[in-house]
Amino acid sequence: MMEDYRTIPFRIHEYVLIGILLFAVFAAGPIWLVCLFFRRLRLPWRVHVTQAAIYGLGWLLIFLASKYDPTTFTAWFLD
Repeated sequence: MMEDYRTIPFRIHEYVLIGILLFAVFAAGPIWLVCLFFRRLRLPWRVHVTQAAIYGLGWLLIFLASKYDPTTFTAWFLD
């Protein structure tokens, strides 16, 4: 069976996910730190700890989903 993932909706989906990934890797952390350094942008410490925990759990979930994916899509996509 041959699968063709090179359709326009798939490419749009792929570009959106890549954009989200790049934002999460390169922009979310620095923006979060900027919010910590400026008093006007600073929230209560519990909010910042919760944000950091959710960020870390999100990356853990992404890692686990790609590691234990029961389909061959992840293996194909990462090749």
